[in-house]
Amino acid sequence: MDQQAEGLPLTEEERLEKELNRLKLVCGKLSEFFDTVQIFCTKQAEDNKSTDKFEYGQGNGYAIYGQVKSFVIATEQAFKMDVLSSDEDDDGDEIDKL
Repeated sequence: MDQQAEGLPLTEEERLEKELNRLKLVCGKLSEFFDTVQIFCTKQAEDNKSTDKFEYGQGNGYAIYGQVKSFVIATEQAFKMDVLSSDEDDDGDEIDKL
């Protein structure tokens, strides 16, 4: 019997496993409708000093990699354009940081 069933608090390992199982469940449901599914999640850790990171996926690894890479590139480009359009620094220092 696990600690939660006994009314005891979950260990860190049990808590993280429970969160990952949630992702697996959702991923499994989505994979009924999609060829590939990749989920990234973050959650403030219980110590309130760090962030727990979770990721889980199903499907063709190459397709997932390509989609994630495309997303990262597009997000970086959008971020750079946003920084450039909102730059109020006349000497261009912010642009040099990109």
